[in-house]
Amino acid sequence: MPKYTQGPWGFEDGLDLPEIEYAASIKSESTGQEIGRVANYETTLKETEANAILIASVPELLEDVQNLINDIEEIFHPAVLNGMGKQDVKYHLEKAKLDLKKAKGGNNNE
Repeated sequence: MPKYTQGPWGFEDGLDLPEIEYAASIKSESTGQEIGRVANYETTLKETEANAILIASVPELLEDVQNLINDIEEIFHPAVLNGMGKQDVKYHLEKAKLDLKKAKGGNNNE
């Protein structure tokens, strides 16, 4: 499974790209390494800036989801997660695990 650049990430806007109204560089805050760019080719200025903010928040979101999964598994005994009436919790927990694995570059079919 490929590894993503560890967070935290930030973004630097004001990139000077020809014929682009708004562009931002997503960067590792610890190394300054550029991870990617967003530009408003087909989106509004505000939407493109919001996308840059969202992308830059991904490492923190991944960490929060992992912590939530860990907490839920500690709070609920496996028998409770497998019991009747708790299927919604189990379903959402398993879906969060798959989504987190996908976000980290894993294959959900493994």
